[in-house]
Amino acid sequence: MGERIRGWLKDFAAVAVSIAVLAVTLSFNSWQRRLAKQQLKHQLYERRTAIYTAFRELVLVLPEKNNDEITALFRKANTTRPAGLTGLRSGPLTSAIADL
Repeated sequence: MGERIRGWLKDFAAVAVSIAVLAVTLSFNSWQRRLAKQQLKHQLYERRTAIYTAFRELVLVLPEKNNDEITALFRKANTTRPAGLTGLRSGPLTSAIADL
């Protein structure tokens, strides 16, 4: 009877190890995804903060500056935006600055 149990253990040991490795791999994958989401949120927050700060500075100093200084601030604000976003090259803000 002991030999029979040992035979069963030998047969199912590989299956048990495979299941354990699968469980650890899935756990690690879940942890990595959670970490990636947190990092993405943090990076997006930093980008939004940089954009907000640049435009806030631009809008606050518009009444006090001349055309050259406004253009320089506008360029600074334009460089902080991500490459995929448009809106600084056309729109009400650009036309308002051009009218100055």
